[in-house]
Amino acid sequence: FALNNQKHVNPRLGLGYQLTPKTRLIAAFGNYSQTPPYMMMLWDERNRSLRDLQSKHYVVGLEHLLAEDLKITVEAYRKDYADYPIPATSDIGVLSNNGIGQVTGIDLFLRKKLSQRLYGRISYTYSVSRFETPELGQFDWDFDIPHVFSINGGYKISNRFEFSLQWRYLSGRPYTPIIGQEISSGVWKPVYDESVNSARFAGYHTLDVRMDRRFHFNHWNLVTYLDIANLYNRQNIWSIEWDKGNNQERAIYQFGLTPIVGFHIEF
Repeated sequence: FALNNQKHVNPRLGLGYQLTPKTRLIAAFGNYSQTPPYMMMLWDERNRSLRDLQSKHYVVGLEHLLAEDLKITVEAYRKDYADYPIPATSDIGVLSNNGIGQVTGIDLFLRKKLSQRLYGRISYTYSVSRFETPELGQFDWDFDIPHVFSINGGYKISNRFEFSLQWRYLSGRPYTPIIGQEISSGVWKPVYDESVNSARFAGYHTLDVRMDRRFHFNHWNLVTYLDIANLYNRQNIWSIEWDKGNNQERAIYQFGLTPIVGFHIEF
């Protein structure tokens, strides 16, 4: 990549072994490189010497066929991150590659292929994400969401009508509390707690339902749909800000119940 003159060779390997006609052992390893966000590199001329972010992924798992249309998968994984850009201690706007992180977890999947008009998937993930810098030591990473559960699927009422739904739950993500505000260079700016990501938002969950109607023509199809997002109007937190009037934090919420109408064309 020319902007920071980086070159990489990233080997990846995936293996599978059939233990029985219905059970398969899988394993994988991979090196990955990613250019730092352009905004980071363009803040300051010195940031163009930033190294690319690095990560190593390790995965091992089992797949088992419960029926012709039903498969369960269990995977354990670990991801090691290095050369993550963080603010340098010397100059404002200058970054250094001194951040490291680690994510470990386990995934459970139950998949049902389309048969007898019904299809779906249930998944659950438990994970722990930690980040470390020389100044702050270890703390919960912004992406540390220990529990993620989802169920989605649908029913083909006919070759013209299809009903589907999705329900999701995520543990509350961590954030650094705001404890006040101060004026800096004539602008009000938030003052954050010294403990990074020491608080968590409430858990997120939502139910989306959808109805599709297909119109068949010669050589193409028209699909129209009505999608109702967040059917039970859950108030999920997006972020927080400081309420100067009440001298406390105030939650900013995501969209509530939202109907969406659309169409797409298939050739």
